[in-house]
Amino acid sequence: MKNKKIILMLALTLVLGMLSGCIQKAESDEAATVNGESISKEAYMNELKIYKNMYEAQYGNDIWDVEIEADKSFERYLKESVLENMITDKALEQVALENGVEVNDEDLESQFEAYKTQFPSEEDYQKFLDTNMMTEDYLKNTIRKEQLINEYLKDYSQELEIDDSDLETYYEENKDEIDKVRASHILVEDPMVAQDILSKLYEGEDFAEMAQEYSIDGSAQSGGDLGFFGKGQMIPEFEEVAFNLEIGELSGLVESEFGVHIIKVTEKQTTFEENKEAVEEQYRNNLFNERVTEIRENADVEKIVDYDNIDLGIEESTEQETEEPSDDTEESDNTDNSEEDSETTE
Repeated sequence: MKNKKIILMLALTLVLGMLSGCIQKAESDEAATVNGESISKEAYMNELKIYKNMYEAQYGNDIWDVEIEADKSFERYLKESVLENMITDKALEQVALENGVEVNDEDLESQFEAYKTQFPSEEDYQKFLDTNMMTEDYLKNTIRKEQLINEYLKDYSQELEIDDSDLETYYEENKDEIDKVRASHILVEDPMVAQDILSKLYEGEDFAEMAQEYSIDGSAQSGGDLGFFGKGQMIPEFEEVAFNLEIGELSGLVESEFGVHIIKVTEKQTTFEENKEAVEEQYRNNLFNERVTEIRENADVEKIVDYDNIDLGIEESTEQETEEPSDDTEESDNTDNSEEDSETTE
């Protein structure tokens, strides 16, 4: 009887040990769960490596020495932000599917082929995949995910009923960021030359032709046209005059650090009615972003991955590597000198 009890206890211990091992393995295979659905550690690592490679290609290995905030390296920031983006995307995908949004194979293939057209050749496309450590399946899944999420959010924002009163309120609160003017200018160095040009303009000379002939900046080629711009995009003295001119009105001489300007406003978007379309688009985009935040905050998320145990294989910066040989060279030089001194002494 006693032997049977021992055997039974050993069997239970073995079973519990196996169960424990299975639980630990399952946990190590997950980076996070979102509403009970897993984000695998393998998928997370693949995403991390792709972003790591992209950042190094764009900014070099020195990017890893950048400190994002106190005691947070760029490496740590990348680990956290990549997982956070994957969590948000997973939550959005779930809501999109719950709302019946679908991406069929035909639409996906169409989007994929459209994406490939940005590459001059098949060779360039394959080079892009290789350089960024991507597979074609990964790229297609990314396109599918983005299409699914964007379709849901687009439907959501378009179905919202928005009153003009809401848009007007939003416009008044954000007027300085929304209003735009389109202006042309003639820029010269000498105030006397500027005064002579202004006199000719008052006499009926063509502004664009005068700009092409006299203006010293790049806009001269387009007759002085600077396109539309909002507040904060031009130097203060230029902006103040441009936003206060009527359409077709000429400014006087406006001096700045660049020289002397003559400004002519050709179009204005400085009222609610003129900006209504842009205001509605911006307002809906804000609702779009608020919905994304709401879905993420309402998701039941468990982060399992341990950032400290994630090795991205980051190499030391080139500067550090080149410094070390210089120290060895110094030691070598000192050794040679000491040997020479010794021989001289002898």
